[in-house]
Amino acid sequence: MLLGYFMTLIDWTAVSVANPSIMAAVGVATLAGPLFGGVLVDQLSWEWIFFVNVPIGVIAFGLGIWLMPAMPINRHRFDVVGVVLSGVALFLVVFALQEFRSHQGAPWIWAMFGAGLVAMAGFVYIRAFLDEGINVIADDLIWTRDWLLDLLRVFTGYQVWLVGVHVSDEEGARREAARGNRLAGVNRGSARAAHAHTEYDFEIDTTDVPMPELARQLHDRYESCRQPAAFARLSSRYLS
Repeated sequence: MLLGYFMTLIDWTAVSVANPSIMAAVGVATLAGPLFGGVLVDQLSWEWIFFVNVPIGVIAFGLGIWLMPAMPINRHRFDVVGVVLSGVALFLVVFALQEFRSHQGAPWIWAMFGAGLVAMAGFVYIRAFLDEGINVIADDLIWTRDWLLDLLRVFTGYQVWLVGVHVSDEEGARREAARGNRLAGVNRGSARAAHAHTEYDFEIDTTDVPMPELARQLHDRYESCRQPAAFARLSSRYLS
């Protein structure tokens, strides 16, 4: 969430300059955090984790309110049911798995695991409320223009190869029929939509290509396309 917020504040033409600083901070924090925490716990006590983190968190929160500009938001009702179901499901399943060996698969462990699965199923079921915009997981987020633009900004400045891996219509229909879990024609429609709206650096037809040959073709195409351009074209199309 913070990365998306930062990328919204930064002009997309300067992302390549800002990204190294952001990624360096993330890398140092990932490495130094556990090491520093281990030193505190080993030399002092576990309580010192809170003595250090809580003041830093309060200061960071205050600085964020003071310095970070307000952004336009869309207010929705809080999804209490989704939060409760997801939290209960996570707790029951993880606790049951953690205690399974210690209690030799006692009946109450199985009961907790089953209840967790039921809660998880309930959480999935309430995705029907997605149209009201109140679900915990908003699947439609990835299709919004603002989210897609933020995603493009995140990768601006990096070398990104866009590779199209396709099959023929006949092979796609055969795989759909063999798999049995997709409506006939979905592959054909998605492939044509991709060709119509997506930029590629190169494409490969995998209809009759075994895996070793596919790897060789990917390597050869990559060697002949050391400077990718498709992502830049795609970005300029949506960011201009």
